[in-house]
Amino acid sequence: MAAFQYPGSATTDASLDQLAERAVALAARLLVNAKQQQNDQELAHDSKIARMMEDPPGKALTLALADRAFRSRAPARIADQLRHLIEQYGVPHYFAVWEQAGLFLAGLMATYMPQLVVPRVAAKLRNETHGVILPAEEQELRAYLDERYRTGTRLNLNQLGEAILGKREADHRLHTYLSLLERDDVEYISVKISSIVSQINLVAFEQTLDAITHRLRVLYRAAVARIYLTPSGQRVAKFINLDMEEYRDLHLTLEAFWRLEKVELRGRCQGRRAELCAELGPLAPSPAAAPTARTSPRAGRRAGRHDRPGPDPRLVDRA
Repeated sequence: MAAFQYPGSATTDASLDQLAERAVALAARLLVNAKQQQNDQELAHDSKIARMMEDPPGKALTLALADRAFRSRAPARIADQLRHLIEQYGVPHYFAVWEQAGLFLAGLMATYMPQLVVPRVAAKLRNETHGVILPAEEQELRAYLDERYRTGTRLNLNQLGEAILGKREADHRLHTYLSLLERDDVEYISVKISSIVSQINLVAFEQTLDAITHRLRVLYRAAVARIYLTPSGQRVAKFINLDMEEYRDLHLTLEAFWRLEKVELRGRCQGRRAELCAELGPLAPSPAAAPTARTSPRAGRRAGRHDRPGPDPRLVDRA
């Protein structure tokens, strides 16, 4: 496979195949090391996750609960969503028998007693996902970020809830990202264009690209204006990672990023840290090569300081 380039860079020495082999080897070492340190509770949790992966309807219901059912703050509305999701997907088979019975009864009773049932279902969901999904209430979030900061652990904060329902929600999500960038205890966030632009239309490619570029420009200007202070006292630029869950968003995301890089960011990707090159390199083939599909496309860049309002209730922590 031919070596790759990204705009403004020299061709790298490593080929895509070599990078892939190194990534697989690193992932294997991390996995072996992590498994050696697991306690009984973590082993039981892993076993449950493995069962979930073998239960597609159960997995779909779990993700839908986390992503959609608890967006509202109205118990009656959440109860209606809970009942609808159970009717659509059924009770997950990967649950223990008592958990299946509990969820089934919750679905029946939630319509009649939402104030009683919904808080208990929400508490159970939070307990099941506390290792990766963080509460965004200020006190709990700050305590968690402070703890990770003391251990020197870097965090990538990713807003939970991929789908948005309209412009108002897209505006709210944009302000949420801006508020995270303003925080002194946040270094790194992930952003999907599908969460900040409500109308993505590949037929109207240029119009959609203009809307995406405008939104990303707001975020990058905010990031460029702030600096993160590491535990060692080093001042580093803040990082915005652009990722996506659908291949349809790949070329829009990349085109918007490079448009900003050339006009707004004025080539600041050049000469940045090596990890930036690792993020961007595989995504932008040499001009002579045709673009290739990637199963997990990501584009990222460092930036730095600005301001805006407060966070949404749920975040995904990817350490």
